[in-house]
Amino acid sequence: MRRLTIAALVFLTACSSSRSIVESQTYVNQPGDPIEITVEGVNVDQRFFEGREQPFSMSVVVANNSDLDVTVTNVNVFQNSIGPLIVDAVSAGFNETIEPAKEHAFDMKLMARQAPEKSAMYAASAQTIALRVIVTLSNGDRYMQQFAIPMSPR
Repeated sequence: MRRLTIAALVFLTACSSSRSIVESQTYVNQPGDPIEITVEGVNVDQRFFEGREQPFSMSVVVANNSDLDVTVTNVNVFQNSIGPLIVDAVSAGFNETIEPAKEHAFDMKLMARQAPEKSAMYAASAQTIALRVIVTLSNGDRYMQQFAIPMSPR
């Protein structure tokens, strides 16, 4: 009985240690990183936001500076700090492979509304929208970049 118990314990230990755990990392994006994130085509005009929600779009450009293909599986965009507009968070799933030394633009549709003028959010804000972009790769790694998007005056 004792040998059976030891054999079962050894078997269970071997089985549990043979599991491969995929580790992922989150990186704050810097110029020259294997994955580089930029935004393009953002035009936010406060005059059009008077009293209602307004859609706007932007392109999240992912450049592959590594030596291997990378596959983007998700792009998240959300507001990172207070501002004159409240931007709804958006997440979009993809399965886009980017070859080394290439880039791909992901079109993101966002919705924003003007913050109430009497709110502390509006009063303390600059004429920019702080957006954080997180790009997730198929290996689980995430690259994060923050952008200050300038706005036209009211």
